Amino acid sequence: RPPSTASPGTRRMSRSDVKILAIDDSSSIRQYLRWMLGGHYHLVLAASGEEGLSVFRAQSPDIVLTSYDPQHSADSLAARTLSPWEAVTVRL
Repeated sequence: RPPSTASPGTRRMSRSDVKILAIDDSSSIRQYLRWMLGGHYHLVLAASGEEGLSVFRAQSPDIVLTSYDPQHSADSLAARTLSPWEAVTVRL
């Protein structure tokens, strides 16, 4: 087991402690994400940006996954929810 890099007094998070909010309007994508991530992480799914924003504010996830929609972009969602230094947007 590799040595811990955590500071004294902190504990390492296990994968099941990590809360992921996945926002996608496609039910098949949400189903796929549930299949891929649901058994390993605390996964919360939302079907729209507005629903995702509501869930984000209520549950404070560690990671947010969104599809790219020019009308309701991930940049816009991040701007409405996070301070600039907390948000990282990765486009795939």
